[in-house]
Amino acid sequence: MSVLFRASLVFLGLGLPQAFAGVGLDYEADASCPDGGRFSDEVSARVGALAFQDSADSKAVIRIVALGKEYMGVMELSGGEKTIRGSSCSEVFDGLVAATAVALDAPTPAPAPVGPVSDKVRVNVHTSQDRVTIAQINGRGVATGSAGSTTVTVESTYYTDLCEAPCSLEFEPGMVELSAYGAGHRAALNKFDLRPGQTLDLQAEPGNGLMAVGGYLLQVVGLGAVTTGALLPVMDLEDLPTGIVPVLLAGGGVGLVGGTGLRFMSRGSFEERSVEVALGGSF
Repeated sequence: MSVLFRASLVFLGLGLPQAFAGVGLDYEADASCPDGGRFSDEVSARVGALAFQDSADSKAVIRIVALGKEYMGVMELSGGEKTIRGSSCSEVFDGLVAATAVALDAPTPAPAPVGPVSDKVRVNVHTSQDRVTIAQINGRGVATGSAGSTTVTVESTYYTDLCEAPCSLEFEPGMVELSAYGAGHRAALNKFDLRPGQTLDLQAEPGNGLMAVGGYLLQVVGLGAVTTGALLPVMDLEDLPTGIVPVLLAGGGVGLVGGTGLRFMSRGSFEERSVEVALGGSF
């Protein structure tokens, strides 16, 4: 019966259009299962065309194996894979026939439209402060000079103003260093590695300039008090007020610590925008 059935499919298949000439068949199954010819015939009958050609470069790979009391079948085609399990080989065989026919008969996706692809990186800069200018750091320089016994070193930063935040910018891929600054602000700087086609959201929050200056002055005063308190005992001054040295040392230490704390708190930030800020803020 099975021989006659297969022969009839082959006979009918001779008149079918060869719509799948680019697909071959690699079939291996347990000895209790139908052979590859039967598989080809049944798939061809479902798709209405000769399903497989021996000379094709790409192949549909079919495997059926017995695993104890059940069978497992795998179909691989065009990078996709389908696994079927069943209590009998015929059940798995029929499932693979149907899956392969569906895969072969699926419409070919239309090619994606071809157009110019930009590698430029879009950078959106956000801020919660007023009058924040975004600049690109172009380079730095150091110059040293001397006059008599005095040596002076001058450090320079070269930059280009780009926009006032919030704003959007475009850059070529690569490393870029940006600065966020403004009147009354302590500049915040950071470097960003920009990848082709990337969109980056940044949060620019310059520091408090007044707090930074106050911290610096407090450090200077504190350092002077500590230095004075350390030198007074070795100067052997007769009219040195009692208890002045501990006061200078303690007060200077407080000034140094307080000034350092103020300068630390005055620092700003220029970072990639977090999910929480992005969801809660607005551009």
